[in-house]
Amino acid sequence: MPKSSPGLLSSPSPDKLQGFIAGLPGMACQIELQEDGSITFSYASEGCKALLGVSTGDLLSDSSCFPSLIHPEDISSFLDTLKLSARTLCFWNWEGRIVLPGNVIKWVRLGATPHNNQGGLPRWEGMMLDITQSKLGEFELRRIQQQLQELSSHIQDAKEQERLHIAREVHDEIGSLLTAIKIDLSWLIQRLPGNDPLLTDKATTIEGLVNKVIVSANNLAHSLRPVVLDHFGFIAAIEIEAQEFSKRSGISCTIITSQEDIELPATHSITLFRIFQETLNNI
Repeated sequence: MPKSSPGLLSSPSPDKLQGFIAGLPGMACQIELQEDGSITFSYASEGCKALLGVSTGDLLSDSSCFPSLIHPEDISSFLDTLKLSARTLCFWNWEGRIVLPGNVIKWVRLGATPHNNQGGLPRWEGMMLDITQSKLGEFELRRIQQQLQELSSHIQDAKEQERLHIAREVHDEIGSLLTAIKIDLSWLIQRLPGNDPLLTDKATTIEGLVNKVIVSANNLAHSLRPVVLDHFGFIAAIEIEAQEFSKRSGISCTIITSQEDIELPATHSITLFRIFQETLNNI
């Protein structure tokens, strides 16, 4: 009985090789480019029927069989990747949809390595796989991400609307009440008896506290929703914010712009302003 030489592996028998190919997911194939630019399948494994819904014989005998299955929207990408691989002999990688009988749509991935035939036209050897489930999962993930993005945007819009409402309440309602208190307090101080310095000092202290509350209310309203942003635009708002930052921190801050104002949608304007605010807070 002949023995193989040490260190050498014997080639698999055709039956074993065929069994191995038949057990692969999808379809092993060999594709050849013709003079007229069409393609023919010179080989297709047993997975052809399960993957494409056509018999191996039909696929090998009819050059239009596979192209006719490709979804109309994916024909151009199929031809573009085919031409690129044929011209440069790079690996042919294509993903697209095929339409089976009953309008059943499958996503397939073709991956094939090109080789030069004797006539100079390339021949590809590779695999075609069913990637429908992974594609559907990818689409579902994108849908969920889009929904999360929309939810996040909705929450942010709701927060900004609530901030705007509270800022207006603080500025208009509380601000007007504090101003009225200050006016009445000033009227009262002017009419206090001059021979009672303790009472005058107490009233003056209260007036100082009211002034501080007015300043705090204005700062709170500004932090919730800068009025200047709505009335004078984005550039003016960030310039004032930079000035306030410089006053608080002692750090010089200069805004350099190419134009006096930038027209932005309200949602974009407030988002950019919040980013600018956060940037200053992180310094």
